[in-house]
Amino acid sequence: NLKRCSTHPLFWLQYAIASLVIKELPRAKKYFETSYSFAEKKGWWDTFQIDNHFARFLVTQTIEEDMDIKDALSNYREAWQIISRQMENARRHHPYRVAIDFQKFLNRYGAKMTVADINEFYSTASRILKRIEELPETIKGKYVTKCKIAMKSINDQCKELLKTLS
Repeated sequence: NLKRCSTHPLFWLQYAIASLVIKELPRAKKYFETSYSFAEKKGWWDTFQIDNHFARFLVTQTIEEDMDIKDALSNYREAWQIISRQMENARRHHPYRVAIDFQKFLNRYGAKMTVADINEFYSTASRILKRIEELPETIKGKYVTKCKIAMKSINDQCKELLKTLS
């Protein structure tokens, strides 16, 4: 009933996040679309927060739903594109929190990946590790630490997967 809230991008983002948390993924997707739509109508809105949670949605959707490898990799690449840009342009922990779940992605889809896909994943994890080393200490909290552990694990797992494919 509050007109101001019903057209506010962050109002719909909160609904999207709540739906994501309870794994109502089709609903979450609709709310993300609504949030982006209202942000676009404003013209000046910085979508950093929406983008970050949408990247998390893409990774979660891929882990939770039974996707073919082509669609799964498409979601991963879109999520990586979003958080990579955020890692380059922002000094916050949020993109690293999303990247932690790349480990779950690899656990689920690693056996279906090609050598090129595995090398791409290895490269992503290596780039994230390099970026973490460049971060100021004030950013290196819980999520960045967890991300660093996950990226090292991804690189180890990629090496093992490559051994089995050769």
